[in-house]
Amino acid sequence: MADGNEHIRELVRKRIAGIEDETKRLKKALVSLDGGGGPESARPAARPSRSQARRRPASKRAPRGQRLKQFLAAVEANPKASVEEIAKKVGVPLTQVRSVARRLEAQGAIKRSGQGFKVTAK
Repeated sequence: MADGNEHIRELVRKRIAGIEDETKRLKKALVSLDGGGGPESARPAARPSRSQARRRPASKRAPRGQRLKQFLAAVEANPKASVEEIAKKVGVPLTQVRSVARRLEAQGAIKRSGQGFKVTAK
């Protein structure tokens, strides 16, 4: 039984030595890939957060206040237009137009008039 245990010990020692050799080779490869940097450069780059990954480029955003002006112009042109019709005319998502309408109502700039809106302040 002691002879069998010694054989197993020897196999484990050989496996550990093989793993240590492989570790040294992998560390050398990593250093050469990183341009000779230390362990700090071996760290993978941080992934952007979900909100950063989903962000659109700033160039696609409308300038501040443009949607409000577009909404008011659409209401003045057609006071009976619904939010859906205004969204189609302006060419923006319905949810964005609803948000603009709520903001303008809260400011007192427009008032609901049946299905459409009425401009109350300029």
